[in-house]
Formats: sequence, structure tokens, C-alpha cells
Amino acid sequence: MSKSREAAKSSKNDEKGGSAPPQDVLFDAAMRVVFERGSGGVAMLQRRLNVGYARASQMIQKMVAMGILEESKGFPRRRLAMTQAEYEAERAD
Repeated sequence: MSKSREAAKSSKNDEKGGSAPPQDVLFDAAMRVVFERGSGGVAMLQRRLNVGYARASQMIQKMVAMGILEESKGFPRRRLAMTQAEYEAERAD
């Protein structure tokens, strides 16, 4: 990466308040959709939130990593691994 690109990237991070990753503003909406439906899938999030495949897939993978959704077992939608109440209790701790 050139020095000018590094400087531009650094100044953008400074404007945002440091080098912390940006918050995914749609993630909470995706969580509500998944808890309401009782399962989660990339295509479902694409339709409900009007986002592209990459964004929807990223959110699903994040939910799997957090233990909210189960790993894919060959069917389109992933089942919930925890309830909304369990998630909120864990988040409060």
C-alpha cells in the first residue's frame, strides 16, 4: 500500500474515532428477523433487509460464530441455537 493510501486510511480511522471496526447497523435488524422467524438464511436476510449476498452471508456467519445459529446441515435455513431471551441474558453479562 502506498504512503498516500495509508495516510488517507489513517485519517478516515481518526475521523471515526480511532481504529475500531465500524458497527454493522443492520445486524440488530437481522437478529430481530432471525428470532422472529426461528431460523436464519442468507436469502431470507437479503429479501427482508434489502441487502446483497455478501452482507447477508457475513451477518449469518457472525451469528453462527456467536452461537446464535447452528452450523448449516444441508438445508437452506439454519436453526436457532439459543432463544432471544438467552441471547439477551448473555449479552447483559
